[in-house]
Amino acid sequence: MIEAVYESREEALEILEEYISRVRNREIDLEDLIIEKKITRNPEDYKSTNRSAEAAKRMKRKGIDIRAGQKVRYIVRDQNSRPRVLLDFEEIDRYDNEYYVEKLKSAAESVLRPFGVKKVEKGLEKGLVNYI
Repeated sequence: MIEAVYESREEALEILEEYISRVRNREIDLEDLIIEKKITRNPEDYKSTNRSAEAAKRMKRKGIDIRAGQKVRYIVRDQNSRPRVLLDFEEIDRYDNEYYVEKLKSAAESVLRPFGVKKVEKGLEKGLVNYI
């Protein structure tokens, strides 16, 4: 089976390329982009504002009781947008497609590393995904 996966890495990279294209072209169901994280503190106890903390604070401002140990669900907007995250039940006007592309590439690298794929890069010619 491992040999089959090793031989199928090109196919896996083609699938990755297709999904990168779909994310960049905003052809993805927003439900598939929702990030779910368990918060480790109450919203008011966060000193730095990472995305999960920002989502928890947004929930609290909207009157939703959220505490340490509970989950937040959000979509990441681009870094120049305020707020940087939108909760899964809010109207989503746009998402940070490059953030999600990087998440896809990171996941692919992790899964494919044992099969000789160390780094996935966007090719400069014809938009092909390359690997090192």
